[in-house]
Amino acid sequence: MSLTPAQEMALKAELGRSEYDGLTESDASDRLHVTTQKAKTVPAELSVSGLLGVISSTGQANLSSHPMLGEIRRDIDNQDRTALGVWISVLTAGGVIDAADATNLSAQLALTTDLTEEVPPRILEAFGGVEGMPNVIDSADFSAAYQEVRG
Repeated sequence: MSLTPAQEMALKAELGRSEYDGLTESDASDRLHVTTQKAKTVPAELSVSGLLGVISSTGQANLSSHPMLGEIRRDIDNQDRTALGVWISVLTAGGVIDAADATNLSAQLALTTDLTEEVPPRILEAFGGVEGMPNVIDSADFSAAYQEVRG
């Protein structure tokens, strides 16, 4: 099926986007038509039990009676690493936890985890508003547009 002039223009505009820079024709076609996987590293989830588990029993006892415990827990629940870093400094300076506890807690704040997320094919987003645009672009139409835009 040949594309209409409006559809062809939309395809060429899409292929002109920077996300296609450096892609071969085959890779560009895949980006347009195929769901892909993208790995990313994110901060590891923090939990009260996980953080308490890395501090000494003395630190745990001191912390359990600390008047700001509710605010600290809120920052853990909100995954607010910046606020928790401040709390570590305040609690260390106040003698609630010792330097080893502070080091262990800081290490927990720095932990990351790797996730894989699905990246949907671009065709769904790129051409949703183009009347009559097919869900799959014929390889000859795609190749002609790619060669004109990307050479």
